[in-house]
Amino acid sequence: MGPREQIVEAYLAGREAGRQAAPPRSCPYPVGDLRRRAWFIAYGRARPVDDLDQGDE
Repeated sequence: MGPREQIVEAYLAGREAGRQAAPPRSCPYPVGDLRRRAWFIAYGRARPVDDLDQGDE
């Protein structure tokens, strides 16, 4: 598997973790790894928004 496929795989895994509301510390990639960044980007985009995240309304 090439580097591009690894990043896509990390992105998809992060998206699934975000949808399941897994804790962010469940990221399997070490600090400094580009796959970690892809995982967290996807995790943040897929994470469900609850009332506390919406600010002062």
